[in-house]
Amino acid sequence: MSDQPSKVSLRNKLPLSLDRFPCPICGAKVYLTAVVEWGADDGEISGVEYDCETEPDIDSDEWPAWHRHHFNMPYVDWLPWETRMMAWLNRQFHYLD
Repeated sequence: MSDQPSKVSLRNKLPLSLDRFPCPICGAKVYLTAVVEWGADDGEISGVEYDCETEPDIDSDEWPAWHRHHFNMPYVDWLPWETRMMAWLNRQFHYLD
């Protein structure tokens, strides 16, 4: 018998608040909004979409400045964050029916 708890299906849990992983830019809450890639056999999640709660509407006048600030250096700011978040996500969840 395994000491590890069973993984939970993420299919009906979106959007999911990523409380362990605040925005690396402003520290606000980030929400996992979609799983866009996963393994058909094992349900391992390999692609996701997420949003910082401070993101304004894309059609607003504030959005371009917000986007420049939040994604000025994505490989420095977001890639390490996403790598840690994805490792945690795949330890906790799968994306099978």
